[in-house]
Amino acid sequence: MADIIHSCPNCMAVSYSDPKPSPSTRDTTPISSDILYTNNPPADAQIPSIRDYISNGLARTTHLNEAIASLQVSLDKLIEERDALDIEIGKHKGALSPLRRIPPEILSHIFTFTLPSHCPSADSAPWIVSSVCARWRAITLSQPRLWSCRELLSWHRYQYFHDPHAGQPFR
Repeated sequence: MADIIHSCPNCMAVSYSDPKPSPSTRDTTPISSDILYTNNPPADAQIPSIRDYISNGLARTTHLNEAIASLQVSLDKLIEERDALDIEIGKHKGALSPLRRIPPEILSHIFTFTLPSHCPSADSAPWIVSSVCARWRAITLSQPRLWSCRELLSWHRYQYFHDPHAGQPFR
């Protein structure tokens, strides 16, 4: 069918136009309402008009479905583009996060408050803090006071890494 799809050069909004006028479902039909809204049978002379209306209506429905499918493809592309742009905007917003601009000295001081009162294990600070990002890893590794007390290997970890059936000591 000869549909015309227009895109606005400024905002890329898509509009659809059909060069042929389309019959509306509200258009009057050659059939009276006493036939359409009752169980009265049509006159023999009305049957060809009813069949023509049905045939034209089905053709128009097919045409509208094709136009909808075409517009759906355009809509899907626009939605995909918008979703990709939303992701990129989110990344750029993250780049402006105030947390990224906190000086290393202040972050290091904050990290000291994460230390437990006893010797931390491998599943506590600063291990966790150092695994957040490369910047935080560099900050934690540059601060000896964060690493002054380390539990080398707890019994639980020893059992986890050592296979007692192998007869071999932990390496």
